[in-house]
Amino acid sequence: GEPSSMHSITLALTLALVATVAVADDAMMKYEQISVEIMQKSGTMTLMATEMEKEDDDDDSSEDDTTAEPAATTTTTAAPTTTEAAAGGSRKRRDIDAQTNIVNVMFKSLMEINLEGIEIGNSKTPLQNRPDFSDVTFTMGEQKADSTIPNSQNADSGLIKATEQTYHTALGDGLLKLFVYIAQQDGNVTNGDEVMPIKKGQVKFSVHIEGWVWCTEEAANCMNGEIKEVADGLKMVIEVKGKGEAVKQDTASGMAMHFAIGNDNHLFVSKKMHMTSNADAMETVDMNEGYPMTGQVAGDDDTTALTLRFPKFEKSLLYDPSIR
Repeated sequence: GEPSSMHSITLALTLALVATVAVADDAMMKYEQISVEIMQKSGTMTLMATEMEKEDDDDDSSEDDTTAEPAATTTTTAAPTTTEAAAGGSRKRRDIDAQTNIVNVMFKSLMEINLEGIEIGNSKTPLQNRPDFSDVTFTMGEQKADSTIPNSQNADSGLIKATEQTYHTALGDGLLKLFVYIAQQDGNVTNGDEVMPIKKGQVKFSVHIEGWVWCTEEAANCMNGEIKEVADGLKMVIEVKGKGEAVKQDTASGMAMHFAIGNDNHLFVSKKMHMTSNADAMETVDMNEGYPMTGQVAGDDDTTALTLRFPKFEKSLLYDPSIR
């Protein structure tokens, strides 16, 4: 099953901390931090809010103090109460509330579908469908502490500064990439004519799929008995586990879909996606009518299933949700 707590994440030896971003008042000597972790297997990304409290300089009694390091590091966590260094001095990390301040984003499935939305392509070689991610291994790429969020704008009309971490896994001859950003500034991300608000400390992630080999009648590369399967696109299911039922919020025209998911956590869902042709021309398109589709997972009122439908693309596709 998918991890639902920091304890189970730790036992699974998470690929840990992408970055921490201070989002509270420095003068209070307390920092609300957002750390992002993704498991090598199961496709689970964990967002955890922690409080960083400055230690007294003359307090030698704690064995948890560490030497100061830059805030953005790559490490592994041994337990949810380990001490962690942050910019500007030693800080002691402690969970605020492990049950209410953790948001899990779980990649559940990625399947090729026909025009009727029926899953196809399971006879294709090599297999690209992922009916689940439990045995899918992600490889962590380079971390960039001074990156920017694409298609964004900050208060100075520049790109929003962010810490970036990438992960990827093979899809047959294709590739699935996850770009994870922690915003260092406020601003907006614009996808076509749709706007998504971004706050400092917010986690934005992009799903990038490239090199998908489609089921076509001409290639006859996907057979269901004597029937040639023909692709219309992809269906991806992502589950977001917060604290409470996802409640859709009223938004102004032209804004991304907005859901409150409990404990002042928010999920922003775009109806737009970017497709790139073989000639590297980019086009922003809408999802099919009725998508993205959201619904509660049976037996778990805290988990929302997000179903995305992507059209056929030539070279690659990029999709941008966000969590605050």
